[in-house]
Amino acid sequence: MYQESSLINTKLNIPILSSKVIKRTNLFKKLNSFLDYRLILVTAPAGYGKTTLITSWLSEKKKNKSTVAWLSLGEEDNEAECFWSYFFLSVYKKISEINHCIEDSKSFYNESATFNNLYLSHFINTIAKINEGIIIVIDDFHLITNDKIIENMKFLIKNMPDNMHLLLISRNLPQLGLPRLRAADSVLEINQYDLCFTPEETTEFFEKVSGTKFTYDIYHKVWSESEGWIAGIQMIGLSMKNSSRNITGDQDGKNNKFVFEYIAEEVFLSLEEDTKKFLLYTSIIDEFSCALCDYLLDINNSSELIKEIEKANLFLVSIDNEQSCFRYHNLFRNFLRKQLEKLGIETIHKLFNKVARWYENSNQLNKAVESYIKGKNFHKAVSIIEQLSGEIACRGEARVLHKWNQLLPIDIVKSNTRLIMNSAWAMVAEGDIGKVSEYIKMVQACEAVSFLKRSKGDEERDSQVRVEILALNSSANLTIINEVEEIITDCEKAIPYLNEEEFLTQLIFFNIARAYFLKGELGKAIHYFQKSLERSIKTKETYFRILTNKALTIYKKLQGNYKEAKQELEELISSLKVNGDVISPVLGILYAELADIHYQWNEIDKAMELAREGLALGLAGEDSWVIAENNLILAKLYNATNFHKEYQEIVDKTKKYLTDNKFFDTSLKFDSFNAEIMLSKGKVNPVLAWLSDIAPVISDDLIAIYPEVFIVKVKLYIYENQFDKARELISTIDKNVEKYQLNKVLVETKILSAKVYKKLGYIAKAISEIEKAMELSWQQKITRIFLDEGSWMEDMLKKLKNRLSGDDVSLYLDYLLVSFNSTSEIIIAVEDELLSKREIEILQSLEQGATNSEIAEKSFVSINTVKTHLLNIYTKLDVHSRTRAVVKAKELKLI
Repeated sequence: MYQESSLINTKLNIPILSSKVIKRTNLFKKLNSFLDYRLILVTAPAGYGKTTLITSWLSEKKKNKSTVAWLSLGEEDNEAECFWSYFFLSVYKKISEINHCIEDSKSFYNESATFNNLYLSHFINTIAKINEGIIIVIDDFHLITNDKIIENMKFLIKNMPDNMHLLLISRNLPQLGLPRLRAADSVLEINQYDLCFTPEETTEFFEKVSGTKFTYDIYHKVWSESEGWIAGIQMIGLSMKNSSRNITGDQDGKNNKFVFEYIAEEVFLSLEEDTKKFLLYTSIIDEFSCALCDYLLDINNSSELIKEIEKANLFLVSIDNEQSCFRYHNLFRNFLRKQLEKLGIETIHKLFNKVARWYENSNQLNKAVESYIKGKNFHKAVSIIEQLSGEIACRGEARVLHKWNQLLPIDIVKSNTRLIMNSAWAMVAEGDIGKVSEYIKMVQACEAVSFLKRSKGDEERDSQVRVEILALNSSANLTIINEVEEIITDCEKAIPYLNEEEFLTQLIFFNIARAYFLKGELGKAIHYFQKSLERSIKTKETYFRILTNKALTIYKKLQGNYKEAKQELEELISSLKVNGDVISPVLGILYAELADIHYQWNEIDKAMELAREGLALGLAGEDSWVIAENNLILAKLYNATNFHKEYQEIVDKTKKYLTDNKFFDTSLKFDSFNAEIMLSKGKVNPVLAWLSDIAPVISDDLIAIYPEVFIVKVKLYIYENQFDKARELISTIDKNVEKYQLNKVLVETKILSAKVYKKLGYIAKAISEIEKAMELSWQQKITRIFLDEGSWMEDMLKKLKNRLSGDDVSLYLDYLLVSFNSTSEIIIAVEDELLSKREIEILQSLEQGATNSEIAEKSFVSINTVKTHLLNIYTKLDVHSRTRAVVKAKELKLI
């Protein structure tokens, strides 16, 4: 999210009403029914009085003490991070005025985080806690064409609570699923036909604007030519006020652009020269103050001129309550800028540079950069960008830096290492690794030229550049196993130059750990993962804390330390929640790990719940990695419970997220599991083809890192009755994993050895191997690994039971046998697991007409918890109301 200090707070103020406003009584009555609607949509072309209607209506509503948040958009806000920063800030500013909501509202405006759909879920939950209604008004919504913002808005409208109402002012109909909203009677619409002035309103308004009374014929002609278009009526009135002439001729009032330009010119040409100069020069500024205008025009009476312009109603809008900041109506500003072009491009450039100097002196450096660029003073713009780069990148706003690069001449960008780096970091944020590599090559080319031009070397600067290139390069290339040696060497060379607190330090240590992991040196990998974790805890960097915890959890699971891994995961997930809500979607990766632990314990219900929660986080944050990891766990669960259709659906979905060599580790785990399933069905050829494809990449050195691949090989040998090869590979696996005490893998190899002995007819040896497997796994109650073997394992366990009695392993064996018998019961339980037991109970209460407070009292939970459960129910059932939730649940026979 953008820092509040970098946002324009005046965009959050309701525009001040003109004294010439006409009270639209009929439209007020229509708007007063807003409580019955989620969305209020006011759409019409420019100049139809949309904003004036809403501001005057809200002025009337102040008597009812409604809470209103306002956001006026500009063209620069058509970027998701910027838009949602303004959106959340506008609401935060308002609901923070309500004492009991201050803490909740702070949590959804988090300057240090990046926006994602999860913020909307948390925002919805926060608004639902407020005991009064809130209207959120967004003006000029037609400027938003970003598909991602539109999709996020659809999600918000679909799920927002009953006490929230969204009012959009737009020149066109936004693509927000209006047919569905209309069918559900959830949208209140006011269009240009509603907004057009009637002849009576035209007469009243025309007299206020012109300050003169005219004949009925004049009023009728004005109304007829303008067709009730308010801006046209206003400009005609101004023209007639400043001229003795009446508007005559054959002008077509339906041609809005022609009428506007004609009348605007008439209005403009009749003004005093000082006023015209003031309007022209200040038109280059989107928003201006008296101080800025004085500086730009070398005058000291801007305040007086602004008052005269305001009095003349020349499309000037005050955008703060103190009337210290102003802007022109968009159409009028565009007209003025066209007029300014007549003064020549050099004059325009000088004006922009002067504005930029004022911004720079006022420490409004972002605006200074943009103004210097518009004034073609690229040297000055680049100087400030270089100064700001570190701060902006650390805030996670690298996209701003890349946007500036796109405005600069390409030759300037290509010759400046810092600028190229800025775009590279923006591409890292976008996940476009190919572009990252391109920018790294540009940096290297730029540095080569720079080195030749320098009279002497700059060792410190060169090392800093190398470290940053390394951080970028290692992030892009870590899935390429052949390059890990080079990555490790370069990263280790960079360590002495790293600052302990720097973000790059955590990144470098994490990438070293990943490189050692890919190399198969597990001990060193764990060492560097621990270093990265220590620094992420110290600097409170959530992202790397999650990534390193996932890596260390995988190691603990391979060792068979499931209980310790579970405890650490639960503690971390709890610590990273804000008021009980998950903010970062990448946290869903830990839900997948926790779900896998419960799967291994055969706690299917809990595993299903966690995997679905993790999947929901991934979907909300549009995080493909999180989605794929949780889908993998769901695939295991569906397979274990014989839900073949659901299994195939989840497999097909997951494949879409693992294309183009994305998420190497996840893809390998998924393919390994799928290969085991194919082998169980006798489909050998696809497994052979897959093993052949990965053979050049996965050598025996990586057995401890990717044991699942080699387990598949053993199972293939057993399937093909190549028992000697199977035993030989089992021996190789054991040697590689014993030094790291990877007990979970050893349990698997003991089970596979038992299977080989059984097929060879050595039953006693088979039972002995199973006993060894149980001795390694009984303390952690690893269960699923035995159940997945099926009936032959159950027979062996029954034979083993006769040899054991009274000790802990014997009790564990009894537990396994009971688990075999309960498999059918588990299948039935999973079928109902679309909703949790608590969610089913809440649905049953809804069916009986219970309120949130009644449900909370009955269930011994807080009202906020009930609201969270309701949101989960709506999401799972794809509905947006209590009534539809009950109907859908009955259709699915859940209640």
